Amino acid sequence: MQRPLILVMTSMFFGGLAWAGEQAPTTGIEQLPTFSEVDANQNGLISSQEADPYPAIKEVFMKADTDKDGSLNSSEYMKAKPSKSGS
Repeated sequence: MQRPLILVMTSMFFGGLAWAGEQAPTTGIEQLPTFSEVDANQNGLISSQEADPYPAIKEVFMKADTDKDGSLNSSEYMKAKPSKSGS
């Protein structure tokens, strides 16, 4: 009786590992919150200070700030954030 139980538990363990291995890791800016979630004061711009809690935003902040005003508008933010299709 114990043998079938061990086989089932082993299958579940290795099946879980295989399933976990199939999931594509998501990191960085792909996991970012929406623009309005980052725009803490809701003024329509993301300041450097508002970006501080988000290392992935901080990493691309200067490049994404195309008008060089020291903040990101929604258009700049969306251009810096890749689409879910990978393009």
